[in-house]
Formats: sequence, C-alpha cells, structure tokens
Amino acid sequence: MTLGWDNPTADPTTTILLRHGDTRLSPEHRFSGLRDLPLSASGTRQARAAACRLATGAPIDAVVSSPLQSPPPPLRPANWA
Repeated sequence: MTLGWDNPTADPTTTILLRHGDTRLSPEHRFSGLRDLPLSASGTRQARAAACRLATGAPIDAVVSSPLQSPPPPLRPANWA
C-alpha cells in the first residue's frame, strides 16, 4: 500500500508560513490573541524585510492572511513587486 502522492503529475506546491512582526508585547513574550496591536518599529522592519524577500522569489499565486488589521500599504502583498 502506498500513502500520499506516489505519482504526482503537476509541479509541487510551495507553502510559505510567515509570522507577523513584533508588537509591543513581543519582548515580554505575551500573547496578543485577537487584539489588533500595531507592529513595533522592529516589527515593521521585520515585515519590510519579509516583503522584500518574498518579492524576489517565485511568483505568489495566493495569500491567506488574518482578518485583523491590514498592514501599512508598503507591506501589503500587492505592493511587493
């Protein structure tokens, strides 16, 4: 018996998991849960670095994100190119 995909016919799918950037609670290792906290200065730098890295990689076909606050315009996937 073979489990999984033993004879794939399409290109493999790459999944990227990306954590949000730091908030003011991050240094205290506190969980923010469903609160909509803005990113700290460090978190904004982290998000910008992630956006730059994603923009230079393979094309992205889909983005799934939290329903919480949208990131600032420079950090939105539509502006990565």
